[in-house]
Amino acid sequence: MRRLRDGESICNFARSFNARHIDTWVIRATHQEIQHVLKSYVPHFPVRASDSLLEDLHTNADDVEDLVAEIAARSGHSLDKTESNPFYGNIHTVSDLVRFIDAQPHVTAVRVGAGREANGSEQKR
Repeated sequence: MRRLRDGESICNFARSFNARHIDTWVIRATHQEIQHVLKSYVPHFPVRASDSLLEDLHTNADDVEDLVAEIAARSGHSLDKTESNPFYGNIHTVSDLVRFIDAQPHVTAVRVGAGREANGSEQKR
């Protein structure tokens, strides 16, 4: 599969979403966090929005939970009341993951580099 995607990058990934309707911070954080999860066995894998998290990317439920937490932190989205999110329980593809996080409310202040690379400074969004 990787050979078929040779030359694809985060730019190709980002173009598969409508940036007028989806938070670009979520798109970027999703791509980067998936790269972090995959780096130990497939570094720089060209991720597509249509990739199945379980079947194509071989992640497990724990990986997906970790991805949700990291992406939300990095993009400034709350994980409060996830059960009311229309995508709750329906995260099968990378696109579903992006849409789930994007549908969550924003937090009032976002730490620049929040998540895995937090540096403690704050930025209003």
